[in-house]
Parts: sequence; structure tokens; C-alpha cells
Amino acid sequence: MVYIPSNNLFDRIRRRAAVELFAKPFQLPLKTALITFSFDDCPHSACETGKQILEKHKALGTYYISAGFMDQEDHQGSCFSKADIECLHASGHEIACHSYAHLDTAKISIDGLSKDLSKNQKEMQHILGKGFSPQNFAYPFGNMTPLVKRNLRQRYATCRSVRTGVNRGMIDLACLKAVEINEINAPETCMKFVDDVVENGGWLIFFTHDVRENPSRYGCTPEHFENVVVKARRSGAQILSVRDSLKFLGVNAS
Repeated sequence: MVYIPSNNLFDRIRRRAAVELFAKPFQLPLKTALITFSFDDCPHSACETGKQILEKHKALGTYYISAGFMDQEDHQGSCFSKADIECLHASGHEIACHSYAHLDTAKISIDGLSKDLSKNQKEMQHILGKGFSPQNFAYPFGNMTPLVKRNLRQRYATCRSVRTGVNRGMIDLACLKAVEINEINAPETCMKFVDDVVENGGWLIFFTHDVRENPSRYGCTPEHFENVVVKARRSGAQILSVRDSLKFLGVNAS
């Protein structure tokens, strides 16, 4: 059974408060047109098919990893393997953090969350070397509280949410907006966001999960994903991972 975070009145108010409080502001240059492709949980299909499509169009992505999923099987198909992580890293894709146990961060103490994040980093260091430290984070389930956000804005250069939209103007690096690519959203929806970022500037971050012919509700088909990548490539916008976008923007990731 797929976990869905609580949506009662208290939790809705708390999530809204987290959006508004403890921002990590950064002024995005007016003429910036950036597009990022990212994957949450990182099923094997994202590591293989998603990777192949990005590289076919000379792009690199950001993979938000929950190490506790390694070598598992779930509703998104086979999860990533050690070899998948090694291949992604060697090819220049970004390995980012999604917590070890894919936690609902609203349901755990700050101390417990810190231990979980450290465990995720150690697992990645076993694969990528002791010097590895993820710069960027995505909130599992898109869920957060004000205290979680305050803590994580200090630990990571950026934290990505699932709030739909383009990041522009004075953006919040601790609560970046994103646009989901799935089979519920019509391809035309994603195309319109690409047109918007090219016309009006901003940083558009796409995210999805599995990339396969019969995707989960959180994933998309290879055709759908490639159509969006092609649209982005032909738009003239810069296509960069989150890590490389920060370098492009001159953001200190330390």
C-alpha cells in the first residue's frame, strides 16, 4: 500500500507555514532560463532508461536517492542497485539525498531525521567514496514542517518540494518548486511550462519516478519523458542538474 501523508487541517496549516517561514532567499537573474530533470526514489528504470534519454540529448540529471530502497522491489518496479549509482556518478549525473528510509519528515524528530540523513550519506560513501557528500535534498512525499525546513536549509544547498511552479524572482532555495512528469499530467502541460520559462525566465525543475512502458502513477513512459526532454533541448534553455545549476548561478553550495 502506498503511503500518503496526512492531509488534515493541522497538517495543511503546518505545511503552509513551512512554505512561508525560514526561507533561504536567492535572487534569480531576470533573464535566466534553466531547466533541470530530476528523479525521486530512483527506480532502476530511471537509472537506465531515464539516464539513456538524458544523455542522448546531451543532458545530465539529479537523482534523489533513498539508500534504504537499494535492491528492493516496489510499486515502481525494481529499485536502483549499487551498480546503478556507480554508473550515474561516473557519467556525471548528480547523486542527491532523499533520506535513507524515505521518511515523512513531519512524523520524526529532528534528531531522528539527522541520524537518518547521516545514514543515507554513509551508505552512498560506501559506494562513491568517503569524500562524497550530497549537496541537495528533496522532501520525501513533498512533506515538511517549519522546524524541518529550518534544519535542512543549513545542511543542504537546496531542498526541493513538490509545489508546482517555476522558480523565478526571489526564490527560496529551501523550498524549490517543481513540476511532475507523470501519465496523469498531459504532455502539453509540461510543454507549456517549458514555453513559460523560456519566455519569462526562471528555473524549471521537472521530477518523475519510474520511466517505463507501464509506469506507476508517479512515473511516465519513455516516450512521454523523451518528448519533454526534446522540447527542453530545442527551447534554447540551459539544461543542468541542480548541482550544476547552482554553479551556473554562482550559489555557494557549502
